[in-house]
Order: sequence, then C-alpha cells, then structure tokens
Amino acid sequence: MRGTVEFGTTTLIGQGWRDGGLGIFASHILEQDIVRPQLSMRIQIEGLRLSWPVSFSGFVLETTAALTVPAWNTVPTAPVRDGDQNVVIVETGGSGKFFRLSKP
Repeated sequence: MRGTVEFGTTTLIGQGWRDGGLGIFASHILEQDIVRPQLSMRIQIEGLRLSWPVSFSGFVLETTAALTVPAWNTVPTAPVRDGDQNVVIVETGGSGKFFRLSKP
C-alpha cells in the first residue's frame, strides 16, 4: 500500500503492508528545499530490511509507534553498507511501527 499523511506543512509519504496483524509503514519526509532519499523495505527471515542510498550521507533512521502524536526516536542499530545502500534490519514483532529518514 502507498500512502500520504499530512501534518500541517509536513507531508509523510511511504509504502507499507499488513501481514498477520503486523502493520508497518515506512516513510520519508519531503520538503521543497531538501532532496530526500527513498527508504526501501523488504521482509527477510532476520526481520524488516530498511535501506537507502549511501550517496545520501548524514541521514538518520527514526521510528515512532504512532503518527497522531509522533515521538520520533533514532533506531539504535547503526546502518551497514551493502553495495550502494545503507541497510538496517529491525525486528518485526510487536505492534505497528513507522519509519522515516531525518537529517539532523
């Protein structure tokens, strides 16, 4: 599924799915002046694989449990380079999670 969520002047766009009661939505913020990397995701045996191009340096992967009053926290796992991609694998258990890339 692909979706757009707007919070005032901030727009979150992402792709997600629901599988076995697990809801995951990956997103990245778009702003007029900043070109943002696309956050890709794929389910693997190890967990959810989130990746973005290494050419976009300085971005941090963040997560929150809800978008109604988001409390974004940095994902504690450091990205690993895999070819031309930064990759983070997160566990898929528990409740739904939302992800975004942010540039501090």
